[in-house]
Amino acid sequence: MPTIGALVVALAISVGALVRTQMEPDIGVGTAVATAPIGPAGGTLPFAPGAYLEVPPLAVDEQTVFTVRRFGTGAEGRVAAVLSVAGASYAFGPADLEFAVPVTIVFPLPQGPVPEVVLERGGRSTTVRAVVDRSEETISVRTRNFTDLEIAGS
Repeated sequence: MPTIGALVVALAISVGALVRTQMEPDIGVGTAVATAPIGPAGGTLPFAPGAYLEVPPLAVDEQTVFTVRRFGTGAEGRVAAVLSVAGASYAFGPADLEFAVPVTIVFPLPQGPVPEVVLERGGRSTTVRAVVDRSEETISVRTRNFTDLEIAGS
């Protein structure tokens, strides 16, 4: 007969697996590099050195799990939309959610010429307008969703 301690450990493992499964958004393939819950108060999710997702207050109305996945070359066609800058490609989740306030995706500004920010969607690549902040050494885009990366203001 199992001891109470063994039952508690087994239950904790089962509950932990259940929570992880329910919280991970389905945004396709790629390597998950960052995942975190962010609520109505807003927050920041770093996903690479100098790169982060900024979710402003009231962008979501409840605790929402955000995920960033990194891709090598040829990621287009495997997810709804991939954003690429300076040779790195990322897909963002949650998919199928319209933000009440645009979120901002920020990348470090590399040395040399300002790189293009490219949206790969449905086998096509489109250069998107990005904001370059030389004082902060960043390049950023704003969007209201990650499903097709509708770029705010474009």
